[in-house]
Amino acid sequence: MADPSFDATDNETAAVQVVAEAHGVPFLAIRGISDGAGDPLRLPGFPLQFFFYKQLAADNAARVAAAFLQRLD
Repeated sequence: MADPSFDATDNETAAVQVVAEAHGVPFLAIRGISDGAGDPLRLPGFPLQFFFYKQLAADNAARVAAAFLQRLD
């Protein structure tokens, strides 16, 4: 059952997954979500919100990817 505490849609990654599966290629995606309902920091709108959360999402995705890769050794 899906976790009701969050809801995300990522069409780009889903499309890549379909192609990978069709070719029997293992696939793992790590994505950062930079937009959603509300603004927990109450930033003053676009473009500040966009640039702040985009960077935060990228940094978080990079941390997760690095931690995952370290555990592969």
